[in-house]
Amino acid sequence: MGERAVDTVRRVLRLIDGTEGNMKINRLQVLLEVYSAGKISLSEVYNRLDIHPAHVSKLVASWTNLTADKKPGPNYIKAYPDPMHMNTKIAEITPEGKKYLDTLLDWEKER
Repeated sequence: MGERAVDTVRRVLRLIDGTEGNMKINRLQVLLEVYSAGKISLSEVYNRLDIHPAHVSKLVASWTNLTADKKPGPNYIKAYPDPMHMNTKIAEITPEGKKYLDTLLDWEKER
């Protein structure tokens, strides 16, 4: 999956952001940012997307193996404290998350 395709999806998401289903759009934006980076701090995610930090934390948690509501999640993102800066949280794409987005964004190969 190329960076160009991820950038295209980001642009489309920004165009439709603010419409009904905004939470779903933001949730997908967060997953795309983590996928694109591989590993990224939550502060960098909210700076890139201009989403409130508490909201980013909840959105990241919705993609982990245990959601913020303590329910089983899809395990597409692993979130953990940065070992060098314990007050910073890191989000990392899991193999399951990479496979999911590789499949979702595989439209380039079908052309």
